[in-house]
Amino acid sequence: DGYGNLYTEALNAAKDVISSSGASLYTRYSDTWNLNNEENNSESLFRVHYGNTLSSGYDNCVPYRFSTDEDGDHEEYNSLLTRRGYSKNGGSAMNLMFVSMWNNGASDLGGSGQNKNQVFVRVTDATSSSRNDYIVSATTGEKVTVGPYYSPYGRGFTRYLPSLYLWQLLDEVKETDQRYQGTMLTSYRIPKDLAGNATNYPNMADQDFADYDSVYNADGNYFNGGGAAIVYSLLDGDSQEGQAAQAEAKNKYRIQFASGGDIPVYTSNDPATALPTKSAKKTSDVYGDSRYNSYKIGGWCSYPGIRKFLDDQYDTDYPTYDCSYRDIMVLRLAEMYLIEAEAEMQTGDNSSALATINALRTVRAISGKDNKISGTVTIETILKERALELCGEYQRWFDLKRTHTLLDHVKKYNAQGSGNIALKHYYRPIPSYELESDTNLSSETYSQDADGVIQYSTASANMWQNPGY
Repeated sequence: DGYGNLYTEALNAAKDVISSSGASLYTRYSDTWNLNNEENNSESLFRVHYGNTLSSGYDNCVPYRFSTDEDGDHEEYNSLLTRRGYSKNGGSAMNLMFVSMWNNGASDLGGSGQNKNQVFVRVTDATSSSRNDYIVSATTGEKVTVGPYYSPYGRGFTRYLPSLYLWQLLDEVKETDQRYQGTMLTSYRIPKDLAGNATNYPNMADQDFADYDSVYNADGNYFNGGGAAIVYSLLDGDSQEGQAAQAEAKNKYRIQFASGGDIPVYTSNDPATALPTKSAKKTSDVYGDSRYNSYKIGGWCSYPGIRKFLDDQYDTDYPTYDCSYRDIMVLRLAEMYLIEAEAEMQTGDNSSALATINALRTVRAISGKDNKISGTVTIETILKERALELCGEYQRWFDLKRTHTLLDHVKKYNAQGSGNIALKHYYRPIPSYELESDTNLSSETYSQDADGVIQYSTASANMWQNPGY
């Protein structure tokens, strides 16, 4: 209410960018995130750029703090912000944020040494005499190069896992929409010559193995090449379909269901109550042994990832690196369609809002599939479309805040946060170092309404902390 003029301005601005910016959408969604398109990404409107040298210098570090030490020198930020500190070159850490423990997790797929009883290794050296970009095949005795296939998986830092709600939302469109495959990483895969290394899964070779070069030609990356070693399924493992999937996987690969079954990712199939599992499985229901007797088999360590931020192209200078030179796209063309659709809905033109959403969905469609939606566009429609397109891109809190749906959505769809979410979370705490550097601090009298909006009793031009902090 009261924002009609602003929505009109947003509508006009979005249309202008779509028609006049020169940007264009990729017909293959994965190309939006392909590092080969980094320098001339046709969809990018504004991005934070990182230099391609990550090993020395200061080019990619954040600036020093405004505050000074006792000698008058500007202070350094914490290494959590600089990623690698000021003594080394920095970079983006987004390649670490949504990565499961694929090579450093439970030991059912082998150890972490260079030997014949493992299928995964974190490649850290691809050029020196100590290179470890291969695994010796237990079947042939030959070295199998794995760097191009495994390095893009990233380091298993396990910072964030997709919510069950997001997984379900993307799964709903997987038959028609490229964004399911282009976003979710639901399997970790290996070359066929390493199938014999998985002693716990003696029939791993008895599945279809996709040719890596053919997959790269089709997708622009290797993520769907080879055969499965770890699979994440949204099915309930206790359902008839889940039990059939488990029977198919037995002795071939590890399968983890969203809920139910032997080693579920979540405690429930209801987003309102689903929490990542954390327990070891002392004795497997399927195999009757202790292969899953590790906390790392729980959903908080082993889960489907988000792949759009991974370094999908192999760089032998930085294999499976701890930071990335991938630019951060702050604005891209697809969001302009979503802004246009929301503004059309909010200004009363629902039919145009639907047409705009479907224009984007048509581009994102799997070839030959009808990806359009029908019906009345609501704010929930907009939020779902924004989740499909922009998940992980620093947008969700802002979207839920400005649409006054933050508390409702967290309580419905995120069990980890639902018990603590409060009105104060419509705002972020102002960091102490910002407050300490301000000489005009004051105490103000204010409250928040049911939508989280601050209601002022008194106000001044000074600086103060946000409510509740």
